[in-house]
Amino acid sequence: MADFLAVFSALTPFDYVLCVFSTFAGIIVGAIPGLGATMAVAILTSFTAKMATLPSMAVLVGIYVGAVYGGSIAAILMKVPGTAAAIMTANDGYPLAKKGYAGQAIGISAYSSFIGGIIGSILLLLGCSAFSLIAVKFAYPEYFVLSIFGLCVIAGTDDNLLKGIISAAFGILLAGTGTDYLTGTKRLTFGVDELMSGYDVIAVLIGIFGLCELMKQILRMKNLEGNKQELKHIFPTREIRKRIHKTIARSSLIGMFIGVLPGAGAQISAFVAYETEKNSNPRKAEFGTGVWEGIAAPESANNATVGGTLVPALALGVPGDPTAAVIISALALHGVICGPTIFQSSSEAVNGIYVFMFVANIAMFIMAITMAKFFAKILEVDNRILVPIVLVVCIIGTYSSSNRTFAILVMVAMGVIGFLMEKVGLSPAAAILGVVLGQLCEKNLRSALVMSKGDWGIFFRFIPNVFWILTIIMVFQPRVKKFLKWRKAKAKQKQQKLRSRKEISQ
Repeated sequence: MADFLAVFSALTPFDYVLCVFSTFAGIIVGAIPGLGATMAVAILTSFTAKMATLPSMAVLVGIYVGAVYGGSIAAILMKVPGTAAAIMTANDGYPLAKKGYAGQAIGISAYSSFIGGIIGSILLLLGCSAFSLIAVKFAYPEYFVLSIFGLCVIAGTDDNLLKGIISAAFGILLAGTGTDYLTGTKRLTFGVDELMSGYDVIAVLIGIFGLCELMKQILRMKNLEGNKQELKHIFPTREIRKRIHKTIARSSLIGMFIGVLPGAGAQISAFVAYETEKNSNPRKAEFGTGVWEGIAAPESANNATVGGTLVPALALGVPGDPTAAVIISALALHGVICGPTIFQSSSEAVNGIYVFMFVANIAMFIMAITMAKFFAKILEVDNRILVPIVLVVCIIGTYSSSNRTFAILVMVAMGVIGFLMEKVGLSPAAAILGVVLGQLCEKNLRSALVMSKGDWGIFFRFIPNVFWILTIIMVFQPRVKKFLKWRKAKAKQKQQKLRSRKEISQ
């Protein structure tokens, strides 16, 4: 703690200005579909190579924190998640914006992101070396069961279990397309060379969510005027804060825990936090129509994950997500080698990251609240102007993610598929999660079986068993609860019939 305070006071005003400016740039980059934190940090790494260590960390941490929040802006305004972590934010953020409360939705997102980010920063500051011990315990079997848990959380908690499974299975099928990483065999490519590297996740994401929504907007172009927005309560009111505080606390803890696990990432924590909140909330039936908790849960979780992902990155040299991997490379350029010895050999760099995490989250919150009115005004633009602009943004974002025109064709195809899925009641979110987790699930399953020489018992060790139990609870708890409620109503109805018969007989 003393070292942390020493670095805090030793930083120059220029370092703080760099961090604030980078956070602003991160918000803008995160709001553009297809870009995101990983691309921004990767590009800026080359520019920071000649900087001193602390200023370069100010830039990279600011971009990282800003971009993770920025993804929620496009998700709320256009239902085009800027990042995969913002997919669940669109579920309730966009309906709230369509009702004229885009400013309120952005305010709740900023407030939740800020608290989640600060909690994640505190974890990073106080428990970096201790929490890294948890990550060491995770091997192939643990990651396989974790990925199964993630898939079942959203597919299994769908109102219709069969439709949830079908949606997730479709996503896993897309994830399995390409060249087999062990044997080199082509799978589901149908002779198309562009599919040898698989489907681009960003193209699938923008197609199923963004383009699908644009198609719906075009088909109901009767209302050409934009939505008039209520801009009085950008900062969450006392009533809203009181209702979402428990949600933020619970989701931040989920984000912290999942962030510590290498390879899990913000998107998984956002999915798990959203579905956990949905199943434990008395307003479960209202989720997806514009519920405050539906924004607070994923946003606090994915921002808490930022601090969590840096725990294994710094303490073990194992990245929590692709962005953390880039930051490890950036640190190496400055002679800072991540691993158990980093706390002794490069304590100034580590404490600098701690400081910039707090500065970036505070800056992100202030700028998000300040700019919320401007962002909300976008929805007041005539739809004849807004829809083509959003379409262009989707195309640019898709192309920039892979620099391939084929990705645009994938986006269009996925847009049509997403539109048809919604028509028949299938879950696009479950499909996206299948794409995100499909490869993780397959690789860890096969690697675990190779490690155990075909012994399936390796998937029933202590930590996997914990996740198996959690999976069963998450899938069956709402159904058991629903059955008991139905049974109680049936018994009550039977008692009323008996009473009415007695009254008639008397």
